[in-house]
Amino acid sequence: MESAFPRDIRDLCSCFARDQLSHRICLTLHPIYHLLPQTHPEALHEVAEEAGAILLKKDPGQIVGSLIQERIAEAIGNMSNPGSLLVNKLVALLDWPYGRVRRKAKQALAKLEIEPMRPTG
Repeated sequence: MESAFPRDIRDLCSCFARDQLSHRICLTLHPIYHLLPQTHPEALHEVAEEAGAILLKKDPGQIVGSLIQERIAEAIGNMSNPGSLLVNKLVALLDWPYGRVRRKAKQALAKLEIEPMRPTG
């Protein structure tokens, strides 16, 4: 049984076609709505609310926010010399509620050869 969310998200995304960032977020989230009903149907409503919040320029929640934080950790880990602000971001992510985010932050710090410490700034 197909959820109504994929079509709704597609319709909503078309409203944001002029805003490149929102449109890219829509394209990223769209496949999630095809898989979520089969894999985690209990999370579908929460993810839909978070996606809507992002499109309305509000902060993402824990689920979508975690995906974003994982990518941030990876990006910082791939930098040749991130400043202290970005290193502190990685250290802060070590306390994130979801293990995947904490793991990505730890991997990024290891890649940068930085020992985790408490933020300094």
